[in-house]
Amino acid sequence: MSLDVFKQYVSAETGLVHYSHQVRKSRDCIPLFENFCYVLALFKAHSVEKGTLATVLLDRLLFFQNEMGAFPLYVHEFPVCSKPLTNFHLLLPLHLIKLRYSHVIESCVRARLESSLAKLIEHCKTLDPPPLLAERMAAVEGIEVEQFHLRSSNEWAHHILSKQLVNPICELPDWHPELNVYCGMPFNETQFGPKASSEIIPEFLQPLYMSKNMPIGERIEKRSVTIDSWRWNIENSSESSIAMIERFEPAKVPRGFHLIRALFPEGISFVLPAGNYTFEEGNFTLSDEIPDYRETMEVSFYITRHPSVKIYVEEERASTFRKGERVTIELPGHRIELKFDASDHYFGHISYGNRPMQLDDDKFSSYDWRIGIRTVSRKPNSQLKVGLSIETPIACIPLST
Repeated sequence: MSLDVFKQYVSAETGLVHYSHQVRKSRDCIPLFENFCYVLALFKAHSVEKGTLATVLLDRLLFFQNEMGAFPLYVHEFPVCSKPLTNFHLLLPLHLIKLRYSHVIESCVRARLESSLAKLIEHCKTLDPPPLLAERMAAVEGIEVEQFHLRSSNEWAHHILSKQLVNPICELPDWHPELNVYCGMPFNETQFGPKASSEIIPEFLQPLYMSKNMPIGERIEKRSVTIDSWRWNIENSSESSIAMIERFEPAKVPRGFHLIRALFPEGISFVLPAGNYTFEEGNFTLSDEIPDYRETMEVSFYITRHPSVKIYVEEERASTFRKGERVTIELPGHRIELKFDASDHYFGHISYGNRPMQLDDDKFSSYDWRIGIRTVSRKPNSQLKVGLSIETPIACIPLST
């Protein structure tokens, strides 16, 4: 599976991964970290042909280390290292290649790998990294650091990659083994296109994982997680993960802050982003300000635009709905029901759209269905109630009534 991820990025001309962190759709740059991950994935295939290719690519890539022991972010920047802290990411793939595959690498390349890793470690010791990167350095040296707050799936991914170096059989907290996704608190979860976004494409990290959680099986795991003043209740089953905040009041929060987030197979997610309202157990208290004509939706839910997702209003296909009408979202093995009620005058719309935490700036692409409530007329501090339930293969979970 790991090698399949890299196929769309490997150039036929260079044999290397071409990818840009700044322009995700660009194939003009050759990043060092992603290519070392590709080399590791080739070694993990346990094939003579792929192992030989991995050794050749590794030999080529190691030449882009400068005299200080640092690697650039991209090959074309050599010998300049414009982002020194990115070198902490390189520690892990190089360390794992040395740890696991030194015996299959020809002696001259193996010697260069060992020398290069030693120089990289010494260079990283001269830098002042944030906690996540300092943990990576400690892990390579076999030291486990004390747990600290993790606020996103991107931070979690890097934490667990470091942690498993010290404890290879550790379970992966906040990781759903069947869905193969992060299922912790949705404090800052952004999207790029239809997938979760991060500093590094999550799939590129697959060759680096050594640990695995036990399958959840036919049961529901319930827990609560808290950060700052926010608290989410999370329920995980074998085919879903549902998180809902206990109470939310308008505040300055990260772009990817979710009040409700439900994860399903095939990369489908259903979310309620934070907005200019108070929320508690399905009850919305709207602000005094009515949205202007350019953004008339007071409350919007989003679900991934996937071929298997079907949306109905009172069991019929529709693009609008009134208060009191039942909106049903059907996807394989799951069913989501929404019912809006209010004393004031609102109108519901179902349309293409992008959730606010979407980072793809292509204005002509939409990756979600938007189920929104538009104000027709209302008083200040109007109340809006949403009945929401999610039916899974194991149980029907009422999130609000």
